[in-house]
Amino acid sequence: MKAFFSTIGNLVNALSAGGYTTLAIDSAQADVIKELGFGEGLIMLILAALLSVIVIICGFFMIYTVYFRFLKIMVIVPIGSIAFSTLAGNRNVANTASTYAKYFLSVVFEAVTMALAIMLCNAFISAGLPSFTGSYADWAKTLIYLCEMTFTIALTVGSVKGAQSLTSKALGL
Repeated sequence: MKAFFSTIGNLVNALSAGGYTTLAIDSAQADVIKELGFGEGLIMLILAALLSVIVIICGFFMIYTVYFRFLKIMVIVPIGSIAFSTLAGNRNVANTASTYAKYFLSVVFEAVTMALAIMLCNAFISAGLPSFTGSYADWAKTLIYLCEMTFTIALTVGSVKGAQSLTSKALGL
């Protein structure tokens, strides 16, 4: 079991290439917000508050999901001794050990799927604005940037929550 954990840890490190992407938000967006008039600033403030609440809720969902996955790993590891003790039985009883091993691998590889989803989210958010916003007003670019960030974070929460089914289907477990 320790070998599985170290292998998965090495796989996550290989995916991130030894270094982690830090979230970088464009400072030009902050400069645009400083120069807004009263009406535009009020609309931007209301929208920023709404999007902040959405991001905070998504953060709580993600933290809950990640902690639940680790709790699941901590609970199923001790059950392995019972499952592997059935290897000496007949074919039907020994099937318990192979089923446990498949489920254990699925749960451990979920961590890799979650780490990959979070790294992709950082890369998408740090990429900046899409190219089609070139002719828009500065406040519209900032608005699109905020909405894009919120949407990307919501997609990340969805992919983290769906890591179990994605991993199981991808590996055929």
